[in-house]
Amino acid sequence: MDLYSAEQFMVQLSEVGNELPVSPDILGALFQSTSSYSYMSMDDISMLISRDQGLTAKILSKANSAYYGLQGQISSVSRALNILGMAELRRIILFIALKSMGAKIKNQVINLDEYWDHQCTVAVMAGEICSMCGRNDSEDLFTMGILHDMGKLMIAMCQPWTWSAITKIARNSGMSIYDAEQDYWGIDHAIAGSMVLRRWNLPENLTEAINWHHIPEKAAEKYKDQARIIFLADTLSHHLTNSAEPLDNQAFARLDLDPDETLDIAANISTTSRLTNLKNLFIN
Repeated sequence: MDLYSAEQFMVQLSEVGNELPVSPDILGALFQSTSSYSYMSMDDISMLISRDQGLTAKILSKANSAYYGLQGQISSVSRALNILGMAELRRIILFIALKSMGAKIKNQVINLDEYWDHQCTVAVMAGEICSMCGRNDSEDLFTMGILHDMGKLMIAMCQPWTWSAITKIARNSGMSIYDAEQDYWGIDHAIAGSMVLRRWNLPENLTEAINWHHIPEKAAEKYKDQARIIFLADTLSHHLTNSAEPLDNQAFARLDLDPDETLDIAANISTTSRLTNLKNLFIN
């Protein structure tokens, strides 16, 4: 086990927030703005973001993309907020942060097109499963889906040689990436991702669901179902890409879902225009 690399990685993770194109203060404010204890109004948020001209330009570019069908209609952050809403603006800013981090990865150590494809699929599936479960937090589940494997980006960005070693172990042994990470250095991408998200001041429900999305039964009770939904969406996405990927029947039972019905819905999601446009937002 490479404990030295693990120790160095933990130090590198503590500095990741300093390289973001988005201030952790802005990210924290965006998530807190919809909470019951928020002290910031929509105008406050607009002013905070608008001070950053580079970020504002990127937000307007995404807001006017084909994904939203509003080409040429959004000319300011405040208008983006009024038309798209806080949740959607939050999503756009997360897109910008993640794309920036992906651009820092050298030597094509991770296939970013495949990575974004999977993140987007899990996000849309998680939102749909959330609705099937009768929950009203589909926006949060969507965001968790987009971010659930962010730790993989962190490893590939900070230590590309380590990510190469992990993927080689997985490929040669037949292990999952998650198990190969544990075998190589005792850290997994779920923990790495949740650590960074905490530094970005994101809410505990989001960081905890991501932290435990491979072993949802270990999550705190109040976050367990969110972790279960991400686990199931993740598993379904892999299964639809590779039918040899096993499905855990207990994952359906714990959420009181019918496996066949859920599989049918998941298969249909993979062909929807919403998912296609979402992928284009990242991949293009």
